Amino acid sequence: MGAKNRSTLFGEITKSSQMVQRTLDFDWASTELGPIESWDFGLINSLRILFNCPVGMYCTWGPERRVLYNDAYVPILKHRHPRALGSPLHDVWPEVWDQVDEIATTVETGGTVLAADVQFDIEVEGKPRENYYTYGNSPLFNAKGEIAGMLCTILDTTVSVIRNHTTEENLAKTIRELQAAKMTAENANLAKSAFLANMSHEIRTPLGVILGFSEIIGTQDLEAEEREQYFEVIQRNGASLTRIIDDILDLSKIEAGKFELEKSPVNIRSLTEEVLGMYSDQAANKNIQIKSDLEEIKDLVVISDSVRIRQILLNLIGNAVKFTSTGSVSIFCRVSQRADNQKEVTFQIEDTGIGMTQEQSDRLFQPFTQADATSTRRFGGTGLGLALSKNLAHALNGDVRIVNCVTGKGCIFEFSFQAEVTNALPQPSTPQNEQNITDTSLEGFKVLAVDDSPDNQELIQTILSHVGLDVTEVKSGEEAIKEVLQRNYDLVLMDIQMPGLDGFGTLSELRSRGFKAPIIALTAHAMKEDRDRALAAGFADHVTKPINSHALVQTIRSYLK
Repeated sequence: MGAKNRSTLFGEITKSSQMVQRTLDFDWASTELGPIESWDFGLINSLRILFNCPVGMYCTWGPERRVLYNDAYVPILKHRHPRALGSPLHDVWPEVWDQVDEIATTVETGGTVLAADVQFDIEVEGKPRENYYTYGNSPLFNAKGEIAGMLCTILDTTVSVIRNHTTEENLAKTIRELQAAKMTAENANLAKSAFLANMSHEIRTPLGVILGFSEIIGTQDLEAEEREQYFEVIQRNGASLTRIIDDILDLSKIEAGKFELEKSPVNIRSLTEEVLGMYSDQAANKNIQIKSDLEEIKDLVVISDSVRIRQILLNLIGNAVKFTSTGSVSIFCRVSQRADNQKEVTFQIEDTGIGMTQEQSDRLFQPFTQADATSTRRFGGTGLGLALSKNLAHALNGDVRIVNCVTGKGCIFEFSFQAEVTNALPQPSTPQNEQNITDTSLEGFKVLAVDDSPDNQELIQTILSHVGLDVTEVKSGEEAIKEVLQRNYDLVLMDIQMPGLDGFGTLSELRSRGFKAPIIALTAHAMKEDRDRALAAGFADHVTKPINSHALVQTIRSYLK
């Protein structure tokens, strides 16, 4: 090829590569490819293709594999040295030379290399980064038809590959999370099914006893001693049924975030001894000992919720006695100082009972699950006690935890809570000055009982007429309004949930009509927020069902004295 033709071609190449020249300030005369007149016709034609292609391309030429590239390749090469143009291929890609050398060697021996999204670990701005490229490599031939270099078309696919990888990883993660959630839901459903089956058993057992002995009392001619014995059985099972319902309500309140403590002075030792006394007969009947060391709390009075502390101790000590057949149940207590006037009280309850495995203890405090369904069937219980106790302890700024448990050798539980020490006199843990409901007659006072249940009406009538009250029953709020307008009443007992006009509506209507006597809510809505709502609405007091006859009469007496 003549010098003129070579110069013309070089001018085309130079014009087409102005961006490269401006970007890299490249001087073609300084390349080590030799003078233009010595350039091979194959190289010149390759450069014409290279600089006119809109896709990133580079070529290598000669034994040193010197690199030339086009404008579109500049963004791909942004992480390389700016003087890469005309440099040996090795200097352009030193970190991944093994991969690049293998590709070039294959091409220089007549092969082609095509690949998509191949990873090259190179540095960008001095920091290692995964880069991905899709490329096609083919031989370059000189004028003699010999392979003199390599032509490469290349795309940087790093962004799309990482995005795809991220999408795939996110998809895989989402699938794993959905599978885990599905398994959790299935396990929860199984646990709740088992819980409901056991709860049904626990509710039906005392209910069956109550119904059975009630039928015996009503249909058989019994001696006075037998009748009294059966009445005690009915009352005991009724109390048991009430405790189950209370546990369910308490757990529901905690999970709904509506649980509140009622704090007052509490003598910790007196309360603990009271709980221990409740299990003394049961322990004696099983021939097991109850041991205690309460020396550290002998004079301790704190501001806390005595009902919840008692509830937790009843659960823990009751379980220890229940699951122990031989040996003993030991209760130790220690007190430690916390910030300011705060003390931390810790009870340790140790038994020599059946114990449990690590797997059982791991799920012990979960609601709606039980350590061992077979043990539950053998010993009874709803499986709610420990889950509820742990939540109650948290509310008291403490905890319930397992210190140690060994199958066949027993368990050690700890219950701790924090409270402020006080010198105030504690409230009695049991009602004082309880008097028989017939001790003081309320004869002459007129009471209106509003309840849509005929059985409740009869029960209220029986209890109140026994202390001399003149009782009238109506079954609806509408009837209550008519009755009050026709006759003067000293007090009204009002059910809350009734068809038609409910207790709140009836209260409002009675007050709007000028009725000023006390109106007491008598209701199965037993939660604290129910009581607060009733008092805020204007009820004088709030008495819960199941009806405690003594509490009901004493409440009425306090308003009629």
